[in-house]
Amino acid sequence: MPATFFVFLILQILVVATVLLAIILFIISLIWKRPKGTYRRLGCMLSLPSLALGVFLFSLVIYDALVAGLTKTSPNFSDWEQAGIAKHYILRPGELFNRHSEKQLARINSLYVDGDESVVVSSQNYYPEKDSVVYLYRFEYKNNQSNRELLDSDTDENRLWDRYAAAHSVNRDDIMTTYEKLMDLIWWHLPLNAFLALLTAILAVYGAWRMGIKKREKDENS
Repeated sequence: MPATFFVFLILQILVVATVLLAIILFIISLIWKRPKGTYRRLGCMLSLPSLALGVFLFSLVIYDALVAGLTKTSPNFSDWEQAGIAKHYILRPGELFNRHSEKQLARINSLYVDGDESVVVSSQNYYPEKDSVVYLYRFEYKNNQSNRELLDSDTDENRLWDRYAAAHSVNRDDIMTTYEKLMDLIWWHLPLNAFLALLTAILAVYGAWRMGIKKREKDENS
C-alpha cells in the first residue's frame, strides 16, 4: 500500500485532534475563567506542533510528486518504481519499456546505459532446456524504430558482463542491476523533498505565530 495513504491518514487524525482540542479549551473557558486571551493563546501554542507536522507531511507528498514529474521518475511515496533512461526508455524493477509506446521490451537483470539512445541489458531464460542461458542485448531507438541486437550469451552473467566491459572499455561499476540503477537515479529525491517540506513547515508555523499570537498581543497592548 502506498505511503501516501498513511500520510493522509495522519493528516486526518491531526485535523480531528485539533478540532477536539478547540472544543475542550472552549468548554474549559466557560467553566474556569482566566484572563482575557489566555485560552486563545494556549490553543494557538498547542496547535502549532500539529500545524508543523501536518504542513510537513502534506508538503512532502506535494514536493515528491513535483520532483518525480520533473525528473520523469516515480514518487517515493508509491508502491512502484520507475525512471527514464537513455532518452527513449523507461526502467522499472526487472523491466525495460519503450517510452513512446509503453511497450515492454524485455525482462532484465542488469543493464548499461550506452549513450543517449541505446541500452545494453542482460536477460535470462530459466527453462531447463535452455540451461539458464543469459543473453546480452542492445536496444536502440532511432528513426522512430526500436531495434534489438543480440550481442552475446553465457550461462554466467558476471562472465558475460566482464567480457562486454573489457571489449568496449566500459567501467564495470557502471553496469548495475535494475534496482541499483533506480536507486542511483532517485536517491537524492527524498532528502531534497524533506528539506523543502521542513522549510515550508517552518514558514507556516512562523506565519501562524505572527498572525495568531504576536499580532493579537500587539493589538491588545495598543
